[in-house]
Amino acid sequence: WHWAWIDALWFRLTHLVAILFVVVQFWLQNVCPLATLELWLRRGAGGGRAAPGTFPAVGFIEYWLGRFLYIKAPWWIFASIYSLFAMLVVLSWLKYPPQRVP
Repeated sequence: WHWAWIDALWFRLTHLVAILFVVVQFWLQNVCPLATLELWLRRGAGGGRAAPGTFPAVGFIEYWLGRFLYIKAPWWIFASIYSLFAMLVVLSWLKYPPQRVP
């Protein structure tokens, strides 16, 4: 689609830092900052429930979305997938280095 911004250094660097942050957080078994923010906002809005999929869901859509989004698997499977994706991002830097785009 010839999107110049995809090759921009700022975008590629942001993407690399983001995936490395996710991998490090996961290997350290820290709670995702976005999940923490979500729970804080839910409590502030009067919804004391946790993330979808952690308790019996209320409605049909919430139930199935929760089942789809919150897959139950050992943590090391997710850590391996995230690490593999991070390696692919790093390899993409070697094959397609970022460009200086105005």
